[in-house]
Amino acid sequence: MSLPVMSFHEHIFSIDTSKLTWTLKVRVTRMWSTLDNQGNVVRHNMILLDCVDMHIHAIVRPEIWNQINPNVLEGGLYIIRNFQTTTIKAIPVDDFAIHLHKFEIAPLSILEELIESDDPEYKPRYAADVVGVLHALQPIQIIRSNNVDNHVVCFSISDGRISIPVHFFGPPNENTESLYGHDLQNQIIVILACVRISRFGERIHITNLPGSKIYINLQYRDVTELRQRLAEDEDQNP
Repeated sequence: MSLPVMSFHEHIFSIDTSKLTWTLKVRVTRMWSTLDNQGNVVRHNMILLDCVDMHIHAIVRPEIWNQINPNVLEGGLYIIRNFQTTTIKAIPVDDFAIHLHKFEIAPLSILEELIESDDPEYKPRYAADVVGVLHALQPIQIIRSNNVDNHVVCFSISDGRISIPVHFFGPPNENTESLYGHDLQNQIIVILACVRISRFGERIHITNLPGSKIYINLQYRDVTELRQRLAEDEDQNP
């Protein structure tokens, strides 16, 4: 069921605990499910973005999700009302006043500082988003542990000065398989959204989380800026 675009809606930055009857106009930029150890869904997750470029991590209980799921698609535009008895209505005409994506890009050069910092204002709000040129993509590997086969996709990303190894664990899916559908002779710039930054020995590593997603050659400011800087560096150092 669709709903005409409404003139009244509130912004994400205004949300507080004073009430539950909020009305938001948002884009669902990302969706994923959180599973327990038995593989059961314990919650559904959405990243919501509004027209002033504020975003929020929304968590939906499975019983509520079963009521609204047919109406929700990643990238869609919606009116969300009432956080206790949530209703979500699709907006049929997209005026693109709300961006398609919002990332909190952490430069590769500060990742070490990032994991060592205790300052909540310094750390990304929802894990970390990083951008870099794809290098050294390896075939999907199978690692057997505790009599279970675990798949892992290994590659590295670079900003032209720093290279960071990346490991995505879990069964192959369209997210990781998309890496293998491109000509690796050409420059591929990826955004890795919602990833874990950690230290193994002396090196910084990037690994995936349940909500991690890979974006390839996305039309996004940070991708454009990195591509331009790499071209300038190449011109200065032929």
